[in-house]
Amino acid sequence: MKTSTADNIRKRIHWLQSVWDGRFTPTQSQQEKMVDMKAFCTLTIPNEFDKISYNTLKNFCTDHSFPEVSHSSKNLWEHMRLLRNSIYLLFNQNAKNEEIKKPSAEMKINEAFNQAQLATFAYLELFRFLKTLVESDTGLNYATKAQITNFLFESSVRFEGINTTPTLPPKAWSVIQGGKGDV
Repeated sequence: MKTSTADNIRKRIHWLQSVWDGRFTPTQSQQEKMVDMKAFCTLTIPNEFDKISYNTLKNFCTDHSFPEVSHSSKNLWEHMRLLRNSIYLLFNQNAKNEEIKKPSAEMKINEAFNQAQLATFAYLELFRFLKTLVESDTGLNYATKAQITNFLFESSVRFEGINTTPTLPPKAWSVIQGGKGDV
């Protein structure tokens, strides 16, 4: 059953308003149809409204209005355009924010590497501090000194490679030509 032009437009306006009010969240394919008015005209919601011609929608909305639809725009066409555009910008901005929030795999790897380097520096700084403290502080009793020394020894054995960076394969030597030539 095909709905009349007026019913189609009325239901489109109510659908837009319910999306704007947050009572309904459009699907991704419906959001894609909000990019402009021509795409919005191709939007079909089962049991609500069918697609409509752009010219039909524009002509009807510039000449007619519905008493239940209050707006401050020049006409119903401008109201629909503004409402559709506002909804599109809202969902498009949300999508951009989600893309920004999701780091890429490379960014995650770099962040993990940076955190590992920070942890290594923190460990080495604490290790050196405790080692210096044990070696230089004469006020420590023998038991505390022995306990810290044993802990430092076990830690150095357990984490002996922590401050080494992976070695890169050696590069072949080459002669670089340059300088003044013999004249």
